[in-house]
Amino acid sequence: RPVIVQDTGPSDCLPNGEGMFRFSTLDEAAHALAAVDAGYARHSRAARELVEAYFDSKKITERILNSALSLKMRSGNRNAAARPIEIEVSNANVQIDTTTRLMTETLQDGLSTGRGRAVRIDAIAREFFEDSSSFATERLRVRLDAGDTVDVFFKDLNPQNQLEAARLVRSTKLEQGLREIEMYRQVLSTNGFETAQLYASRWEPERGIHWLFLEYVGPSLKKATDPALWRAAAQWAARFHAKARLLPDTQTNFLPHYDRAHYQRCAVGIQDKLPHIDPEDRPVIHAALDHFAASIDRLLALPQSVIHGEYYGHNVIIRRPSPDCRVTVIDWESAAIGPSFLDLASLSAGKWNSEQKLAMRRAYFEEYKSASGQRIEWDAFLDALFDLSVYQALVWLGWWPDRNFSRHFGRWIRELERIMHKRRETALQRGVANT
Repeated sequence: RPVIVQDTGPSDCLPNGEGMFRFSTLDEAAHALAAVDAGYARHSRAARELVEAYFDSKKITERILNSALSLKMRSGNRNAAARPIEIEVSNANVQIDTTTRLMTETLQDGLSTGRGRAVRIDAIAREFFEDSSSFATERLRVRLDAGDTVDVFFKDLNPQNQLEAARLVRSTKLEQGLREIEMYRQVLSTNGFETAQLYASRWEPERGIHWLFLEYVGPSLKKATDPALWRAAAQWAARFHAKARLLPDTQTNFLPHYDRAHYQRCAVGIQDKLPHIDPEDRPVIHAALDHFAASIDRLLALPQSVIHGEYYGHNVIIRRPSPDCRVTVIDWESAAIGPSFLDLASLSAGKWNSEQKLAMRRAYFEEYKSASGQRIEWDAFLDALFDLSVYQALVWLGWWPDRNFSRHFGRWIRELERIMHKRRETALQRGVANT
């Protein structure tokens, strides 16, 4: 049920105004009561999603254990817990588990090839990467025989080793993991796309080994509050799309295509799901589905290129220290040939205000025109983003059965409601302007 509580201090970790209301004065409490009364069903759904997101013991325990196990908690000195345990792999007297030994050999070979000379790893420290959302990832701190150090991002692409939440909805096939490795080998490492450097990979399905070793660049963008970084992410995507649209088929023939069959499968999947969705959610999904079905020809006519496929803040990385390009991108397992602007629709999805969305879209628009040399009309660009935003929301809703399965279902329902409402407003404004 919705709650209205007194604001007793900093509460940035929990939402306010949807399912939960905080007040400091009697007037604020009265306004909150009126808001709940006017939309009780909506705020009840939001309250449930809030509880699932922030108070689910299973999720909280998983986060605590991931955080604890990623640090040197076995030491009695809590001040020493900030650094992971370093393993002296070059010391013959030190016992090393088979996995760490094989990881070291793989990375050592890759660094030697990349540097054009023999490299020996003296020590390695493995630390669970707390921002992991699907595949298991680690940050490796590597010390070389010459004394210099290398920060490495390690990703285990074995779908059987995905985190528990990801295993519920993601495929257990090897296709996506191999696709990411091929993206680095054939596309990202050979065309100057400003992405993390590929250090090494190992693909041995018969042994359950599907490893990727990359340059560790920095933290993800998802919690960044600097608007300039989000604009930089939009500009990076624009430059990438402008350049990637010119790649020959020989470099990209391993990627799936967003063709008519792809879009039709999405439409059929949502249509089949409609009878099983909560009645209160069906109207907005039905309206969106009708729009999507009518937009397929327009989607196919949009500029096409290699796309990331899940261009959200957690997959955009802030470079530290910052070179000319302030951001870069990881997690390419969903890469495809599709409508370029879809990545911008992903980046600008969510609870951005109108000015923030406009800033990201304008940054992409100007950068893409400059980098591609193509002429694009602003209104047509916005129309394309609307079509793509509807499609994207439907795709994500197709991942989960209903609200009871995942809080993300409710999140994308709200996103779809915002999209459709904004579209109605825009249509009315254009109608007034044309009269």
